[in-house]
Amino acid sequence: MNSVVFQTAAGVPFAELVMSLPIEPERIAMFLRKPPDSPAGNGPEARALTPGQPNQYACDFRVYSGGTRVSFENDDGWCITAELDTDDEGQWFASNGRENLQGLAHGVHFESTVKRSFIGRMGAAIRGMFS
Repeated sequence: MNSVVFQTAAGVPFAELVMSLPIEPERIAMFLRKPPDSPAGNGPEARALTPGQPNQYACDFRVYSGGTRVSFENDDGWCITAELDTDDEGQWFASNGRENLQGLAHGVHFESTVKRSFIGRMGAAIRGMFS
């Protein structure tokens, strides 16, 4: 898996975590969101989890018999975890103090020609978010 698409509880995509090549247990990733002027980009989930410029994060990336777990902490102290089953479908959870959010998530596998560079994967992720 090369990225995780974060969706609201209603299933509207609002952000994507684009990860470096698979290296367990840690991968470097960028968390990108839809533009703030789009309905999904201005919802409570997007405002809480992705407030500023895209940033790089070290992610804990674990594959186990039931699927995959990816977790990281953003610049604002949100602890974010995506738990995906073997079909790369699942949920994300986020907490920051007493605040908790959750929604749907799914994993994305890029074509092998795009996997060669981080910039290529980011470009594919951005195109995927708007299609």
